[in-house]
Amino acid sequence: MLKKKRVVLWVMALAMMLTVSGVQAATVLTEMGRSPFHQPPLTSVEDLLAMLHNNAQEVKKGFELAERAELYTPFMEKVFTTTIEVVEFPNGSWFEWMFYKKKGKGSVKIAKDVTWANETPFQGFQFDIEYQGSVHTFVIPLACGNVALMGSRPVPQPVVAPAPVLPPANQSPQCAATVAPIRAFCGEMVAVDATASSDPDGTIVKK
Repeated sequence: MLKKKRVVLWVMALAMMLTVSGVQAATVLTEMGRSPFHQPPLTSVEDLLAMLHNNAQEVKKGFELAERAELYTPFMEKVFTTTIEVVEFPNGSWFEWMFYKKKGKGSVKIAKDVTWANETPFQGFQFDIEYQGSVHTFVIPLACGNVALMGSRPVPQPVVAPAPVLPPANQSPQCAATVAPIRAFCGEMVAVDATASSDPDGTIVKK
């Protein structure tokens, strides 16, 4: 009986640990720059590209920790040609994950389910990387250089304009006339009846 109780208590303790671990997986950020991936703060797109180039192996490690290693190569290849904008991110901005260095030192670490919780917006570089039918939006805060995935969406399908509806080709009128009498002499009156004629594209005026 005592052994059973111990087993039950152990299972309950394990369940509580897993629950706490799940809760702790979410990260709330109130300040940028305390655990930067890069120092000093970035001030230009040139700074950003140089940082990524010079820290390629650590960037690769970050993608591996995020369990998105397949995105590393297209990320590094396309970031140098994609459109990069500086955007302000308001309170409540959410990111799937973000990799960083604790206090700016040591190995790369990953945070998942990250929310910005500060009334003051932060500035960051934002750009899209397209890969295998999806567009992945990345954000890199200027203050710390941390690399974050904001979200992914399917590549928009091109809108195909409907083919113009053309009117049918014009068809020639069909003449069906009769002459009476069939044989006549010069000076005699004849009657021509064309009432059986038709025009598929219009109306024959019959008198």
